[in-house]
Amino acid sequence: MRSGSQNTSGLYPLVLEPIFKYRIWGGRKLGKMLSKNLPASDPIGESWEISCREGDTNVIRNGELAGSTLADVFETSREALLGSSLAASGKFPLLTKFIDANDLLSVQVHPDQATAARISGAEAKTEAWYVIHADPGATLVKGLRPGVTKEVFADAILYDTVPTVLNSIPVASGDVIFVPAGCVHAMGKGLVICEIQQNSDTTFRVYDWGRVGPNGKPRQLHIEEALQAINFDDCSPDRLQPIEVEEGGNRRSYLAACPYFAMQLLALGAPTEESTGGRRFESLMVTGGGGIIRPPRGGDVPFSGGDSILIPGCLGDYAIVPSGGCTLLRVFVPEIEGEIRGKLRSSGISEDAIRGIVFE
Repeated sequence: MRSGSQNTSGLYPLVLEPIFKYRIWGGRKLGKMLSKNLPASDPIGESWEISCREGDTNVIRNGELAGSTLADVFETSREALLGSSLAASGKFPLLTKFIDANDLLSVQVHPDQATAARISGAEAKTEAWYVIHADPGATLVKGLRPGVTKEVFADAILYDTVPTVLNSIPVASGDVIFVPAGCVHAMGKGLVICEIQQNSDTTFRVYDWGRVGPNGKPRQLHIEEALQAINFDDCSPDRLQPIEVEEGGNRRSYLAACPYFAMQLLALGAPTEESTGGRRFESLMVTGGGGIIRPPRGGDVPFSGGDSILIPGCLGDYAIVPSGGCTLLRVFVPEIEGEIRGKLRSSGISEDAIRGIVFE
């Protein structure tokens, strides 16, 4: 393995138990497609894979820390867990999810940092989606149609014509969607998605397709907050064009990168060596197949489809060894110039292609 930081904390790759969330628009596909052990009957819309929030923190499944929570480790071993560049973080930086959109989600928006600071209790959220599965004909909402101003959108809300001003696009398995704070969006029905986001649970719901909740009443909308949060000048692309790099028997696809997170899809037919560099943790979300994580000092950690593994920042170098092939999403908080742009340039990738997946 490459030289890297030495783990002196006793931490190891942490396999985390998911937190299942009832959602009126959810379904049962996370059990069928990702081998999740879902509750018996409720429609499950979200599986929170790496979460360190009050009241919503994952339980560790493996090793000496089994039964402890991610919040416990965050409190007692923050620098070892997060890595040197993130150790001063006031809160855990990311929240990762698998989502089963069995029905339309509400039309919604998340605030940016400036807007969140003006709204009590709000947290900024930029996010990105990797589409694991899409039913034939599936669509989603990404932004507004050209020329839609705040006044036009407010009138659409008043006169119940919101669908006419939305930018609805077809989607397929493998698509990547970047959703910056301030962008109006909604997942369509028939989608299973991996969502990577800032650690925030702030959503301003602006339209809900006439749906009622379990109590038979319309769900709460947040019109005033949404109109404050929407960036009517957003011009981010509908979809991203991932950059694929062949690495021996493996393929690494650079999906998206911004100051808050970077996403890579690893399609592995052979072992690969990765590294946190001692500076930041990594999240591995397994979308298919299985294998083992091999830390530098031994203690292999097995994984299978649907698992999520947190690689502590202190671990440094580690290997992913597939068993007959696997695919997984690798997520981390990047140093964009060195870890994204520099590596892509060294692989001969054009600046135009790089600008297509990097947002700052």
